[in-house]
Amino acid sequence: MWKGVESEYKRILGLVKFIDLSSNKLTGEIPNEITSLVGLVSLNLSRNFITGSIPPQIGRLHLLDYLDLSRNKLSGVIPRSLAQLNYIGVLDLSYNNLSGRIPSSTQLQSFNVSAYTGNSGLCGPPVTENCLEDKVILNPEVTDNEEDTFITPVTFLPLSLILCSGSREGRGSSPLASYKRLELFLSASYDFKTLMLSPEHYLHKLSEIV
Repeated sequence: MWKGVESEYKRILGLVKFIDLSSNKLTGEIPNEITSLVGLVSLNLSRNFITGSIPPQIGRLHLLDYLDLSRNKLSGVIPRSLAQLNYIGVLDLSYNNLSGRIPSSTQLQSFNVSAYTGNSGLCGPPVTENCLEDKVILNPEVTDNEEDTFITPVTFLPLSLILCSGSREGRGSSPLASYKRLELFLSASYDFKTLMLSPEHYLHKLSEIV
């Protein structure tokens, strides 16, 4: 009985609306054939011992409003097709072994982080802001009027040039004093993490200090 209409199930299971097999100690994988139940509105397989991955074609269940696969042993990535479920209102994938990026969609990012908790390998909103592969270190930009063309990180400045420099204009300079002046110059004038100078440039600066 569905919405006042009584139907008889024979060979075609497209009329199935609800499946709740939660807390039954089920083992094995989710059969791919379940994605043929295109009339399915609610699927609850939570609190079992189901292994394997979420069926890649789960997006075929376009009427699905409720999906609970929590507290199993599912692994692999969340299928991209899951982002095609435009009517999904309740989602719980928590406490499995899922990994990879959470597919981007209005629905999947709208759920609370609790829908994905317990899957340490997941990344992307709403679990994390970015995934590891999104973190790119950019080099500082070089302006058009920059005369230097060969760029060298200042962190590779040889310490021998600092500690073994002689006196300038007849004034003696100890290695420690030279190093301290260079350290003060860097901390006061530049962001040491992003400072990029040509060899000629930093040698000129060094000559002014030591």
